[in-house]
Amino acid sequence: MNVLGLQCEKNRIIWAVASGSTRASASLLGAGSSGPPSDDRSEQLLWVYKEISEMIATHAPDVIHLSEAEAGQSMKASTLERAQVDGIVLAAAAQSRTPIHTFKWATLRARFKVGAKEQILAYVAELAVAEGIPKSRLTPVVAAIATMDA
Repeated sequence: MNVLGLQCEKNRIIWAVASGSTRASASLLGAGSSGPPSDDRSEQLLWVYKEISEMIATHAPDVIHLSEAEAGQSMKASTLERAQVDGIVLAAAAQSRTPIHTFKWATLRARFKVGAKEQILAYVAELAVAEGIPKSRLTPVVAAIATMDA
């Protein structure tokens, strides 16, 4: 199974494509990060749609796992902008008829059976699928392997 894991920010997409049935045996097929070429918000959101559509066409994932925007204590403008990007990702997945699942860190903690985000990141950093990926870009890998068997 090929899974496209995504972490969106208001002005950047971080992605990883993992293949496998278990976390320990999963392999990384590709990973990267990119940002829109324009400061105009409408153009940025159109760019997101095109980028995600291209990733889906290129990598043909069986499913997409999106690390969802979380509000926290106060709703910040950057959180709202990230939520816009998440919405565009959902639309691109629907257009391509690729199943998509969204995860919050609480859901990920339950899937990995640990109590803290840092514990998940430390665990995943030790797996072969994360080799060469900096800790700051591990979230899409975490999302990609979340539903694989431990």
